[in-house]
Amino acid sequence: MDKLAKQQACQLFLEQEILKGLADGKTTYSIGKEVAQWIEKLFKIKYRPETIEERARRLKKAIEDLK
Repeated sequence: MDKLAKQQACQLFLEQEILKGLADGKTTYSIGKEVAQWIEKLFKIKYRPETIEERARRLKKAIEDLK
């Protein structure tokens, strides 16, 4: 898998998992922890859980603002 394809697949996975976690009622903290672990296993990329947590928080706020 070339670098660009790996990056795009990782981003898509990240977005889907955040949305799924929010739909399941998980906290942004737990989403960050779980998704960071999965990204490391699947894509061999280290992602800080705090970064994912912040992204989940922003996405959650955007969803709430649309309601």
